[in-house]
This record gives sequence, structure tokens and C-alpha cells, in this order.
Amino acid sequence: MKVIFLDLDGVVNDNSLDGIYVKEQFVKEQFVKELKRVIDVTGSKVVVSSQKRDNALVQGSIHLETSFCYKRYICSLIERGIDIYGYTPFIRTDNIFMERELEIHAYLNAHPEITDFVIIEDDNIICSLVEHQVFIETCDGIKEEHVKPAIDILNGKLGFYPPNYNREETLMERLNRILSDFQLEDASSEVEEIDDLLLKMQREMKDFKY
Repeated sequence: MKVIFLDLDGVVNDNSLDGIYVKEQFVKEQFVKELKRVIDVTGSKVVVSSQKRDNALVQGSIHLETSFCYKRYICSLIERGIDIYGYTPFIRTDNIFMERELEIHAYLNAHPEITDFVIIEDDNIICSLVEHQVFIETCDGIKEEHVKPAIDILNGKLGFYPPNYNREETLMERLNRILSDFQLEDASSEVEEIDDLLLKMQREMKDFKY
């Protein structure tokens, strides 16, 4: 079985129109179209690995089907013909950069039937799984240029790096880069990315209680 570990924010969503969310904006049609190309060619299953699913998985009182993540993203994907096969488990550690990596490893260990997989993600490259990742530039979404690398990885040809990706970039450097390009009239996606970076920076502080 082939699997696509799918991030949501910055990969399939569109936060335009001054950040006012309506049902049609939870995913962008063009991004879904490119994702479906990968699925159709490879016959892959989609497993959601996005951080957005965390609250539903952490809090026992919240069912995934009634969560904000499900209503905002998952329903929009399903309505557009993207079936969701599963979700990676929730794992919290002292090292925020290892969490996604550990979650994917845990899912792989629990599903030995998976023969090939790709990680489509706009966050930091996942260390031990780096050859399986197609990196999406911050909040740019999956585009035509990402389709062939994703298909290649799912067919066993591992290793894809965008030519301009800097693996040594720190959280603060990334924040400064986003702020330097900040445009107030079209800022919704940048604001969400900045919020995410600030949360990660807070969690790195020793006195921060998650």
C-alpha cells in the first residue's frame, strides 16, 4: 500500500479574502487538483499528519468528526473527492521538531502493509524521513512542480529538495523572513504561519507549559 502523509495548512488550504473563512475557502481547488493527480497515478491512500488534528486527538471529550479541523479541512477534502484513510497518532515530546517524525514512524510501525510513502509538508524537513518528503514553500500550497517528485517518491525514487530550501534556517530567521515580505492587504496566510512559529518558539522555552 502507498500512503501520502498530508499536512493541511499551507498545503491544501487557501486563507484569502482578508482571513474570513467560508466553506469554499477551507481548501483551494487548484491544490486539491494537484493532490488528486498524485493519488490517481499512484493509487495512494491519504493519512492526515497535520498538527491541526491535535486538539481532537488530545482531548478525549472532542470527537474528530466534530472538531474544527474536521469541519474546516477534512469535510472540504471529502466533498472534493479526497478520501481520508487515517490519521497519525498524537505524540508530544520535549523536542517539537521530533514529534511529526515520531508520529509518522508510529503509524508506519502499526501498518506494515505500507510499502511506499511520501510526506507533503510545508514545515521543517523531517530528519530521518527526509528522503520521503516533498517540501512545500511556506503556505504556497501543493503545485504542479510538486506532483512528479511526489509520484517518484511513491514509486521508490527517494530524495527531493527544493533548490532554495535552507535546512539551517532557525525559527527566528524564518519568522523574520516572513515578516520582511509581510503585506497587510493579503496577510491571512502569513498571520497563521506567524502564529504557528510563535507557538513553537514558546514551546522551546523551558518555562513554557503546554
